[in-house]
Amino acid sequence: MKLTAQLWGNSLGFRIPAPVARDTNLAPGLEVDLQVEKGRIVLTPLRQKKRFELKSLLAKVNSSNSPSGDIWGAPIGKEAW
Repeated sequence: MKLTAQLWGNSLGFRIPAPVARDTNLAPGLEVDLQVEKGRIVLTPLRQKKRFELKSLLAKVNSSNSPSGDIWGAPIGKEAW
């Protein structure tokens, strides 16, 4: 894929195409480490955003870690339980 450097203020920047961002899990706000290795630019994510799936989270619920009793408390106003 061929990209063209663009002037952004006093710096140069590249736009990363959406398919490349998806394939590499890049997202707005993700911090990366930029290094130059043998004349090449290398970007490495510093942290990965965790992705949770409801099915896998619910699979971890069991009788020892699920709430018991009245977890809602008494109504405070005009709620109807």
